[in-house]
Amino acid sequence: MGRRALVPVWALVFGLLVVAMQAVFDAVLFHADAAVRHPLLQPPDFELYLRTVMLALCVLTGVVVAVYLRRRAQVEEALRVSEQRYRALFDDACDAVIIYDDQGRITDANRSASELLGCPIEAIRELRIGDIGLPQGDPAHPGGADADGRQPAVNVQRLHRPDGTWVDVEVTSRRLPVAAELTQAVLRDVTAQQAGERALLASLEAERRLAEGLVAVTTAMLELSTCRSTDDLARSAVELGRQSLPLDRIGLWFTSDDGEFLIGTYGTDENGNTRDERHERHRLVPQENPHQMMSEQRRWRLVSDVDLYDHNHRVVGHGSSVRAALWDGERVTGMLCGDNLLSGRTITERDCELVALYAAIIGHLASRLKIDEERARLQAQVQDARKLESLRILAGGVAHDFNNILMAIIGNAELALSRMEPDSPLRHFVDEIEAAASRAAVLSRQMLTYSGHAALKVEPIDLSLLVQRMSLVLRSSVSSRAALHYELGGSPCAVLGDASQLEQVLVSLAVNASDALGDTPGIITIRTGVLEADEDDLAQAHAMDRHLRPGAYAFLEVSDTGCGMDPEVQSRIFEPFFSTKFAGRGLGLAAALGTVRAHHGAIQVTSEPGGGSTFRVLLPVADPAPRETAPTIRAEVGAHDVVLVADDDDDVLALTQRALESSGFHVITAENGHDAVELFRRNADRVSVVIMDTTMPRMGGREAIRHIRDVRDDVPLIVASGSMQPTEGDPVDDHIAAFLLKPYRPSEMVQRVREVIRARGEPRASTGAQEV
Repeated sequence: MGRRALVPVWALVFGLLVVAMQAVFDAVLFHADAAVRHPLLQPPDFELYLRTVMLALCVLTGVVVAVYLRRRAQVEEALRVSEQRYRALFDDACDAVIIYDDQGRITDANRSASELLGCPIEAIRELRIGDIGLPQGDPAHPGGADADGRQPAVNVQRLHRPDGTWVDVEVTSRRLPVAAELTQAVLRDVTAQQAGERALLASLEAERRLAEGLVAVTTAMLELSTCRSTDDLARSAVELGRQSLPLDRIGLWFTSDDGEFLIGTYGTDENGNTRDERHERHRLVPQENPHQMMSEQRRWRLVSDVDLYDHNHRVVGHGSSVRAALWDGERVTGMLCGDNLLSGRTITERDCELVALYAAIIGHLASRLKIDEERARLQAQVQDARKLESLRILAGGVAHDFNNILMAIIGNAELALSRMEPDSPLRHFVDEIEAAASRAAVLSRQMLTYSGHAALKVEPIDLSLLVQRMSLVLRSSVSSRAALHYELGGSPCAVLGDASQLEQVLVSLAVNASDALGDTPGIITIRTGVLEADEDDLAQAHAMDRHLRPGAYAFLEVSDTGCGMDPEVQSRIFEPFFSTKFAGRGLGLAAALGTVRAHHGAIQVTSEPGGGSTFRVLLPVADPAPRETAPTIRAEVGAHDVVLVADDDDDVLALTQRALESSGFHVITAENGHDAVELFRRNADRVSVVIMDTTMPRMGGREAIRHIRDVRDDVPLIVASGSMQPTEGDPVDDHIAAFLLKPYRPSEMVQRVREVIRARGEPRASTGAQEV
């Protein structure tokens, strides 16, 4: 007990002592006999003195009591003010404050606690500390406070509100120094703080993942930059993207040249393996169009709530997917697709940005590789064109000279046969010579066809009718183990061309298909029809004109189920004298390509080892209506018509002269175009017909024809050549009366001269003028 508490006790005791002393004095002094009084107590003034002392003591006691009462009132007032100040601080504290006893009963709470718990203070006082989810603790350490109460215990708890909700609070608890049985708990709402901390941690984790992703993408970019083809790039991009990007599956697509389709490359299956999707082709829809992404200034699009179905249409995965445009800096070239449908992981915007960056890298690398591939393809085409052009020039020159030799052989053999007796023993040998020369003429004609200089007799042709007409020939040309199937188009497949040469093309393709079957039974299918060829179809075809326009083309297709070809063989099948056959000449396909090129068409080839081959001939569609020909006027041929023959080959010139003279014609010969023009000027009024070779020194046949027309424009002209092709619309060709294809027989030449003279109706007799 303190000193202030002893003050009223001392005053009471002192007062009682004074009263007791007064009573003793009264009994001793005033009631005792004088005889028995002590001498000291007998003076007359001692009583007054004693009473004065007693009165002083009573006054002093009253003063002490008055001072005590006044001091007590001051202390109580200070205590009341202090309690009001504490209450104001308690009620107005920003943090929630709850006071509870050792039994866990809540004795008091402030307004912040009421707001935190969502109930009035009176309701809080009826709760226990355990009702709001806070630990009560044992009496020695209630609420986690230290035993002496000097150091508050701080921890984070989940506060349970009466309405059933939870909130994270930071609890600071300590014993109250004025009441050891009470504990004060200060509660601070840290929900927002913890949410901020979680957001910060999530942001730091996202930054870490982004940094790792950037490192992985950079490493992948370095590896992708070593790819040498778009196909290798696509495969490597899918494999590396599966490892570098936070995605379960990845698919890479390129847009077609027209921008209407997505063409597959490679993708990731449900097991994480790379699969070939190059056969897939999908039409673009607006929500998947990468061009629309770029128009919206976003290179990626995130789609949530996507289901993954298996082949039985069962849902086997669910999550989100992302699509990013392949951008090369100028245009959209494709799209990168990815999803997390198997794991269900969330795809964040940071992940989408990383996917867009990876797609941009692929777009730039793919565009660079496409440029390199296009450059290499064009260079290869230029080299092939130069090589083929050299071979064509060589084949044309060889065939031209070979034709002259064959013509001399065939012509002299025919003349010899015409002068032999039917039973001559030499006739058989001459027949063999003529037959061998005829076979050589076919070989020469194939060489001319390959060189593109073969003569064409252009007329409207229906490819379906041509195939029907050749069915018996085809049956006899292919192996007996080969089954011929025909799929001919219902509508007319009309083209302009030489029927005999197109028939030879068909036979060559059918024989090649039969050889591909070998001794194994198989099927050869021949199709005709009309299709729309686009730029890709024409770019991949073998053609003379690399700028064939897209549009309608009639096609003649020959496919087989044979052994097929690898890419190396496919690159050489049209080379002359290249053959995979044991005893092949290697001119069949080369001649077929030459014929198709001469018809301004192309040949498409698709083949793979063990999968057969398909050869498709594309020819420009033409009007199927037949051309009208003017009726010929026939007249009798005179006995002394003069023929001017110009040829640079002495054997051909001598043979032609002998054949014509033996038929009653007068012949003037010239060894070049210049001499032919000079001879015609001197004998212009005598010459009935001119036979002109096209290839001669000093002056070519076409130029010589022009000069002859300047001298006399009505003279009939017969062109004899193995390579010249009449060109529609050429003024020189319009004045040519007939065409002789070398090597020709002398009888054929004589017959053609007679037909031309009859058509003119102007037989000329000899005037007796001197021949030069």
